[in-house]
Amino acid sequence: MGGNNLIGEDPVVVEVVLNAFMTLCDEAQAILVRSAYSTNIKERKDCSVWLLDSNGQPFCGGRFSGGQYNNSGYGPVGARILEKFGRDMAVGDIYVMNDPYLGGPTHLPDMSFLKPVFYEGDLICFVCNQGHWADVGGKAPAQGVVGDATEIYQEGIRVPPVALYKAGCLNKDVHEILLANMRGPYERAADIRAHTASLQVAERRVSELVDRYGADGLKRYMLALIRYSELRLQQAILDSPTGIWTAVDYLDDDLGSDVPLPIKVQISIEHQPDPRISVDFTGSGPTAKWGINVAGHGTKQMVVGVFRNLLVDDSVPINAGFLKPFTVILPDDSLVNAKLPAAVGARTETTYLIRDAILAAVMEVFPAKSRGPWHGVHGVGFSNHEGERYFIHYQTVGGGGGARTFKDGLDSVHEVLNLPVEPMELQYPIRGLRLEYIKDSEGAGKFRGGVGVRQDWEMLEDVYLATHSNRHKIPAPGINGGKPGSLSKLVLNYDSETPKELPRETTNYELKKGDVVTVFAGGGGGYGNPFDRSPEAVLKDVQDGKISLLRASDIYGVAIDPEALTIREIDTNALRRVRRAL
Repeated sequence: MGGNNLIGEDPVVVEVVLNAFMTLCDEAQAILVRSAYSTNIKERKDCSVWLLDSNGQPFCGGRFSGGQYNNSGYGPVGARILEKFGRDMAVGDIYVMNDPYLGGPTHLPDMSFLKPVFYEGDLICFVCNQGHWADVGGKAPAQGVVGDATEIYQEGIRVPPVALYKAGCLNKDVHEILLANMRGPYERAADIRAHTASLQVAERRVSELVDRYGADGLKRYMLALIRYSELRLQQAILDSPTGIWTAVDYLDDDLGSDVPLPIKVQISIEHQPDPRISVDFTGSGPTAKWGINVAGHGTKQMVVGVFRNLLVDDSVPINAGFLKPFTVILPDDSLVNAKLPAAVGARTETTYLIRDAILAAVMEVFPAKSRGPWHGVHGVGFSNHEGERYFIHYQTVGGGGGARTFKDGLDSVHEVLNLPVEPMELQYPIRGLRLEYIKDSEGAGKFRGGVGVRQDWEMLEDVYLATHSNRHKIPAPGINGGKPGSLSKLVLNYDSETPKELPRETTNYELKKGDVVTVFAGGGGGYGNPFDRSPEAVLKDVQDGKISLLRASDIYGVAIDPEALTIREIDTNALRRVRRAL
């Protein structure tokens, strides 16, 4: 950490305090994971914990929190709470919100809780957490991901910042309104208790730090962390080349249209007059008719998260200081800057392409940390109910990662955990039949894209299906001579005599007992000419069952003995000479 002349405090103490803040966030997240009812939180760890200072600025988060949707979007939420409740805030208050159009969460299932921490009447900071709930109402029990929703009102209940607890007492009116608008209210009540317990632990740990460093001292260290992140990012920008780079990626289409929707990005890095990064999305597609839209702060969160990984290491907290060197230009009423009442439930499809477009643009600038386009994820939801008791299961299936300039892409990768088959079968009337790599799905290249995955589920009773996905028409592209990955598809009863391919967005699609749903999540894009790939690497992929002998020969120009599974060097050299000449 930098010296006194940079951050204004003893850097050793600030480093100790930073790790204390991160550790308390990690502990609070562990409490949330172990206490929550929603499987997305307790099994998949789709949740996070972070801290805002007394001015509502984010200054730190947990080591295992954030991912693409980091705490950088919560400054407006903190400011709004201070404006709305400032004079009336008290010890024991907890505020809840989920409205993507007010900053913070990027779709309605991400319920967010914020608790002010006081010490002898002085507001020290806010402790905050967020978790992806199993249901927030809406037209279908699909965890807010309603494939055919055309406006946010169909996706669930919108909650502006409201007081769920005042002075430690539950606001029963707010509590009842929330639960009355959600399926499985007994489960959501348990989630509320988990969020509350998590915040209480975080509050206690902050109070212990105040006892050690004093209220004024701890506040100074918060400001020092914000300044530290800003300085580290500025230095990283100065260490990067200046220039302008562009890229574009595409969503398949909009509802009722065959026209691809572009995500276009222009990135500029400048050193003068101040270190700065500008990310311009001008030319990106218009607001979509269904929930693949992203509110503007969600796009900015993605930009910040990508460049954090490119420019600095995990020791630099994402916070208000990290935001300062960025200029993000967003066209009005677009995919990347949607306005109310546009649906945003399936915003994942677009945010991942935002990240891919940025990484593709700067791949040659930051080769050690960048990669080619990823295939993305497929959201699949199953639900039904008996009376008022619902089961709601939501799963995301990740395709192959994009190749890097020096290494293959990751096979079947995702940012959050999959739900293991054992708890899935224990809790839901669903049987996991298959989870396997898809042979020949990778984007070929000198370094190949990650291979895709096939996953099958059998319904043990009648069930309703909801889905959202991408890359059914436009695969993850290759870079610098690399080939695209395979396409995705969603099929009902694939291995039967009457398989049926399903659309990429569905809501309340009726499945019968015995039906099998299959997701094919394709591969990532490759990098470089496939004929430059090491024959030994091609052989290893054949031995591992990731590519076929025919693909090894036709696409990579590697002749392999089918019996001995060894490379025929003379035939390979001749084959590659002929293929290169074509």
